[in-house]
Amino acid sequence: RSSVCAAAVREHAPATVWRFRGTLTRKRGALVGVSALVKDYVYALPDSTQTANLAPTLDLFVGMPVMVTHNICMSLGLANGAVGRVVAFPEPLYSMVEVTGDDGVRFLVRMAASLPPFVLVELERTPSARFSDELPPRVVPILLKADGLSCKIGDFKHSFTLLQFPLVPYFASTFHKAQGLSCDALCLWEVPMAGDS
Repeated sequence: RSSVCAAAVREHAPATVWRFRGTLTRKRGALVGVSALVKDYVYALPDSTQTANLAPTLDLFVGMPVMVTHNICMSLGLANGAVGRVVAFPEPLYSMVEVTGDDGVRFLVRMAASLPPFVLVELERTPSARFSDELPPRVVPILLKADGLSCKIGDFKHSFTLLQFPLVPYFASTFHKAQGLSCDALCLWEVPMAGDS
């Protein structure tokens, strides 16, 4: 996660990178008795089927390319795989945190104290439907989504509900996520699979 954010800082030179940690709850409510170690483990998980395709920790900045990870509203083009750029979001309270990427680059991140209610995203391709006359064409609000998450640490299984934006950074894409996309240019990077020589 920090290496993606570091690459974004170098490539796009954003004024501010925000880090949003999703809200974790249990069926019984608060996370009573859950250690900081377990919480840190969950927040370090990548978005995957294990996390219902929600990123437990999501780095965003205005202008950042993002991909929608859930089918939200097909008539507005808000489907799994839709891509766009972050336009704006209400700024919550924050604290500054210094982060070091995998490549050793250090940068400051605003660690949000809470999740904003929405993120405005300008979609690259969308049907002619418009969300609101008050928003520019193709700009839609992405709302928070809650879904189940479970993980096993040692002999213990932990189950949570994760509340987060159904977005991921879109600086690159796996091959299966690129199916159906129309691209002006394409660069393929072959990654050796386990067992290849």
